[in-house]
Amino acid sequence: MSSAVAVIGPADERVGLALGAVDKVTRAVAPDRKTMIAATGKLAASLEAWSASLNSVELTLDDLESVTRQLASATLKDSPRDWDQAAQLYLALSSLQVARQKATGLTSERDRQIDQALQEALPKMRGTLRFPVGLDSAGQLRNPVAKPAGIPAALRQFDAAARAVHTAVMNNEGARR
Repeated sequence: MSSAVAVIGPADERVGLALGAVDKVTRAVAPDRKTMIAATGKLAASLEAWSASLNSVELTLDDLESVTRQLASATLKDSPRDWDQAAQLYLALSSLQVARQKATGLTSERDRQIDQALQEALPKMRGTLRFPVGLDSAGQLRNPVAKPAGIPAALRQFDAAARAVHTAVMNNEGARR
């Protein structure tokens, strides 16, 4: 794994510690305002430093290909179980599409097929992430008869779109540059 891809992996320890501090503060029903301001300020500073380190990374086409395969595999292994996970996957795939378009120029058939799968999947995913009329929280997206551990009914279409992206990436594995 290249150093560029390693940087994109888990956030550094400072971000994890800062996020843990915010989590601890927010567990109280009404957290102390000063404590919350201090904890979220530290989190913001940690995220800013991490973001700056990511901005200094320049991915090669091989790095981008590795990220594409990892993200496509993740969509199949770990289907989103809630709105938050689905939103993160949507944002990652949207960014990936832009990066692939810019980096490859969509010159190969494989790149065009992956881009087409993303063009078809992303609007479906985005539509799933919109709250239907009358709902105002992710928790309300669950089917009333769904099992607690089951995938929310509203995310089934999202899952199907993610699987289509996976298929496009993995079916063309042999056509890599």
